Amino acid sequence: MKKILSVILLCSFMAFSGVSCSGSNNSSDKENTSYGSPAFGEIQKGDSAEAAFREFFSVNYTRDSGDAAFNYMYIQPVINMMKDEGNYRERVVEFNNTVSQKLEMYKTMPKIKSIDEVAQLTDDQLEYAKKFLADSAGSQGVVVNAEDLPVSEGWNFKATVIDYNGNEITDTECFVKVEDKEQDYNEGWKYVMNLGFLESQYGSQKE
Repeated sequence: MKKILSVILLCSFMAFSGVSCSGSNNSSDKENTSYGSPAFGEIQKGDSAEAAFREFFSVNYTRDSGDAAFNYMYIQPVINMMKDEGNYRERVVEFNNTVSQKLEMYKTMPKIKSIDEVAQLTDDQLEYAKKFLADSAGSQGVVVNAEDLPVSEGWNFKATVIDYNGNEITDTECFVKVEDKEQDYNEGWKYVMNLGFLESQYGSQKE
């Protein structure tokens, strides 16, 4: 699964925002030095999973939000690795530029119309989410033991959203909370895709 899962994660995030994960990025905004919007971040570390879901949705449709996006997608060891290898800024700016390009093409600014179902993840589903985070880190070359990840809770959201064409569609997303006072794993809510994906990928591994 080397780097495959990281592509799945990024493409899923991009699909959530209506952004293509293929093609090159030749935006004239390429030299933008912003890592991300300072308006994001505190909600990710709050108590409300719903608030995190709403912020995550906003991150998808906000310019220069790449820093916040990466903090929702990756645990701290992965971000540290990117910074140590000197490519964190480049990746965030590329993400920002791609989102900016797509925003210019949207007919309607997407929004959440309603959150229709909220369900807390079971213990088994939390284990799937931990394996996903560990596999995502592993796809970036960072070895993490899923059992060591301090994930305390998780929630699955089913929402009705207005997409970039003005159509109502159903969206489902999962978030888990990393409770990490030592900051080794980047405390806060993490996006772990949707429950169907987690169960299809990891449910069969249950003994």
